[in-house]
Amino acid sequence: IALLYTSVANTSSTPSKKNMTTYNKVDNQGALMGNWVEEEALRRDTGSSRYKTWSPKEGMGRSHPRVIAHSDAVDAKEYKASSKVSSFADFAVPSTVGPRERRRLEELHAQAKAIKEHLHANGQDKDVSHESTNQASYKAYDPAYVAHGVVRVPPRGRGGFKVMTSIG
Repeated sequence: IALLYTSVANTSSTPSKKNMTTYNKVDNQGALMGNWVEEEALRRDTGSSRYKTWSPKEGMGRSHPRVIAHSDAVDAKEYKASSKVSSFADFAVPSTVGPRERRRLEELHAQAKAIKEHLHANGQDKDVSHESTNQASYKAYDPAYVAHGVVRVPPRGRGGFKVMTSIG
């Protein structure tokens, strides 16, 4: 506890940013963190308990050497808010069809034409149903069970199955 007190007492009353970022992290500070046995062994073997004081290398710039300066930054005079930018694309993809796709489309057109001619020759082209799945799956109520606009529940037999009765 005395080591911690002396370490805190040596700091100034208005700590600078450097004091706050390096407090009790580098060199041989008095307060121990974590496993004090390991810290004492590190101090004895390496001369530093946790981290060595970082010293910048010679010729090192302000940024990392792998950082590349880019010129694609938008200046303030050219900046447009996202709400002001047009949502239309500047580039329109040309509608070109490649040779494979063109050949496949020709085959499909020829196949559709042959099917249509075959149905027309057999007179089957008039039976084509143009109803939706919803229309096809809709089952109207039997008029015998409708009384004054209210649908009566059809009678059910044993096990909940409909009773086959002839109403009419």
